[in-house]
Amino acid sequence: MASESNEYNRSFRVSSIAIWFLVLFEIFLIVLSAITIKNAFDKDSMLYEIINLRSYKNHMTGIANDVGALAILDSLKYNDKFLINYFEENKKIYPKVAPVSGYVSQGLILDDIEKKHFGIDVVASKKEKVLSAAEGMVVFNGIDSELGKVLVISHPNDFYTLYGHLDTIFVDNREIINANSVIALVGTTGVTSGPHLHFEIWKGNELIDPRDVIEEYRRKDVSIRKQ
Repeated sequence: MASESNEYNRSFRVSSIAIWFLVLFEIFLIVLSAITIKNAFDKDSMLYEIINLRSYKNHMTGIANDVGALAILDSLKYNDKFLINYFEENKKIYPKVAPVSGYVSQGLILDDIEKKHFGIDVVASKKEKVLSAAEGMVVFNGIDSELGKVLVISHPNDFYTLYGHLDTIFVDNREIINANSVIALVGTTGVTSGPHLHFEIWKGNELIDPRDVIEEYRRKDVSIRKQ
């Protein structure tokens, strides 16, 4: 009888140890899974940042490649200087004509989600002629809830220009136009407090500040511009 009791106690202790071992093993698996998931999210976040950096680098490399100046990209702190020099030295292949003559009352706002502004506002008289900033083809002629009557023109070398708050538009979709051509009249369509031209320049899917490439707008900039 005593031997059976001892055997029972020994079996109970073995079972208890086995149960505790299984519990600890399950805890270990849970912790390991949590670490794995965290690392996966961290890697996804890091991958996202890497993709963004690569996209930016590829864009700059594309511009540099256009002018055979890839060496300039050795230091990204020279990007702004590089772009300005690029536009000044290659005046025939980028939008260089000021669509209207006037003072820049507002510039780009990209760091405020609620007040984002992708171009510049140039104060001008209502029905003043709007010129094409470069040769190209009209790819959009329509109406936007904020910008009113809008024109978008595609130019060589993957440039695009946008003209907003127009009154009368003189060109049609897919029409080929020359630089300095009259394409529209300044208006007050859309959301605006007075007549002016909203003007944007894009290189592919990247914004370019018109004040950096059009001398008149650089000189006549009275907006509050962040340095």
